[in-house]
Amino acid sequence: MITNGDDESNNNLTIYLPEDVIHNIFTFLPIKHAISSSLVAKSFLNSWLYVRNLCFDINFETNCSVNGRDEIPIIDNILSNYLGEKIHRFSLYIPVSTRYLPFLKKWIQHVASKSVEEFELRLPRPTDESSYFMHSNCIDIETLYSLKLGCFSNDELIIKGSNKFKTLLIRDCEDISLVTIDNSSISTFHYDGEINKIKFANSIRLNDVLLNFGATTGLQHIRERDDLIKVFRNVQTLSINNILLEGLSPRFVNFEYKDMEYYLPNLKELQLVRHDWSFINLWDIVFFVKNRPQIQRLFIDFGDYAMEAGSYWNIVAKENFENCETEFRELKLLKVKGFKALELEKN
Repeated sequence: MITNGDDESNNNLTIYLPEDVIHNIFTFLPIKHAISSSLVAKSFLNSWLYVRNLCFDINFETNCSVNGRDEIPIIDNILSNYLGEKIHRFSLYIPVSTRYLPFLKKWIQHVASKSVEEFELRLPRPTDESSYFMHSNCIDIETLYSLKLGCFSNDELIIKGSNKFKTLLIRDCEDISLVTIDNSSISTFHYDGEINKIKFANSIRLNDVLLNFGATTGLQHIRERDDLIKVFRNVQTLSINNILLEGLSPRFVNFEYKDMEYYLPNLKELQLVRHDWSFINLWDIVFFVKNRPQIQRLFIDFGDYAMEAGSYWNIVAKENFENCETEFRELKLLKVKGFKALELEKN
């Protein structure tokens, strides 16, 4: 019901909604706002127990610390008393892993029983005094649509889930020895970690991929790179750094030049970011994109370092680059940042 007073400024406008509608609105609020809003009337005192977005992130932890409150009993109380049938999003930041060990598995199982769709779990970088070893079956959630993980210490992390599982984000997980993805429904995959630690157990049709491999001490070759290229065949948006490009680029192997041809027919956007000094040169970049007929957008950030101009460039790459006549007929946007040639310019 809507009533309007005679005031021309409509200051007397009043809107009356059924209690069940207001209660449903409360369930979409962040937990902090839902708790404060539930105090407007006795009939809504328990509305916060039905909130669908449970976000206990770093801001939540910081606010608890500032106010001198322990966040663990608060989180445990909310989850233990939760009355809703479904949790849309659950986000948890763990500042000190050892304090959370008695609760974490129970919490994960509880949100899994509430058909959680988006799950995010972040830990601080593990140290010798504080690390957390997580069993892989703890995150085998059938209703999961999106999973975000950060900073785990584990021998191997196995990612499963149902055919609803579409998004997987893994960040800052250098201590994991291997990430095995055993789900063919994932279409978005973002990984920030070390090279050669990703394994796909089944065929998968990825659409959006970000691979930010950590810095290495020397030239790195990707193990089983043919399998990796097969995984990328359906990718439309690909974001990579120089470490991946080094691993895929042609090089001399046993004094013989090895040129690897691969074809990504669906690639429409490529983002390449170069971190620190790198072995890649201009020909490596052209070689990677020259067989991408559908590419429309190309972003290259060279960083603050010049292109590599060693024997590989002088013997093979320079001539290939100068003789390349590839045309990008579908290219609509090219953005280049921080290019420095130095030795290449002199030649």
